[in-house]
Amino acid sequence: MAITKTTEVSSSMIGFPKGSQSKADAIIQVTLKHIWDDPNDASLPIKSFEKKNLSPGADVSAYPQFVQDLAAWLWS
Repeated sequence: MAITKTTEVSSSMIGFPKGSQSKADAIIQVTLKHIWDDPNDASLPIKSFEKKNLSPGADVSAYPQFVQDLAAWLWS
């Protein structure tokens, strides 16, 4: 069997630049958990974490649906 990679949102946080509390200016900080697994390999799964800061207008189409929905709500 082949190694599979899955990505899920581990956490998310909304922050505002100094002096602003407008949703349109908000930044989304997302921590993604990447998991590589193969049920036939005893040394797997392997997990890694990646933190991203997304600014208004960022292309979020490659992110999990939760992040896309959050960005649409926040920046619309």
